[in-house]
Amino acid sequence: MAKEAGIEHYNTITSYVVRHSWATTMRKLGNPVSMIQEGMQHDSEEITRIYLGNFENTSVDDMNRALLDL
Repeated sequence: MAKEAGIEHYNTITSYVVRHSWATTMRKLGNPVSMIQEGMQHDSEEITRIYLGNFENTSVDDMNRALLDL
């Protein structure tokens, strides 16, 4: 799919990258963790929260940078 989308170095994109990108995009769009959990087929919401942990920290960092730019 990445090759068809014209993404360079498409051979470095793994199924993990695709899953993580989907999950973080869904969260950025405001979808609840419980729905993302269902889509990821995780056994618990806690697993999904761990999976999304890096994204959540990045969002807080971005908000703090925006505040400092004021």
